[in-house]
Amino acid sequence: MKEPLKIGLMDSGMGGLSVLKEILKYDAELEVVYYGDLKNSPYGEKEASEILELVRDVCKRLQEENVSAILLACNTATSAAAQTLRKEFSIPIFGMEPAIKPAILQNPGKKSRSWRLRSHKERKNYKGSKRNWERKN
Repeated sequence: MKEPLKIGLMDSGMGGLSVLKEILKYDAELEVVYYGDLKNSPYGEKEASEILELVRDVCKRLQEENVSAILLACNTATSAAAQTLRKEFSIPIFGMEPAIKPAILQNPGKKSRSWRLRSHKERKNYKGSKRNWERKN
């Protein structure tokens, strides 16, 4: 019998449990190692460099659990760390897309608003992404 796929799922708290619930609706056989970083939560007011280090440490722990992929179920972790960690780790690292992307893609030419934490507003990849999505449509 084939072993089930094993993935790591991390969040800065417990909100990622809702992501886990949705994932398991599609594949109940999936093995998930969940890491909720309650010790360092919330991430939203931390500097990007600190968030990167925290998320890197979690990804190392998950990799030690022999996961096949890691899902960052946290927008703040995704915006601060995903691009860098994808270059550093040999396993796929997926992040949560900012909600602004589907809003822009579904409403081309219309104005979109999103609520973001202070740490998101300062990140160039969020500012640039919104402009790129708008240009493509």
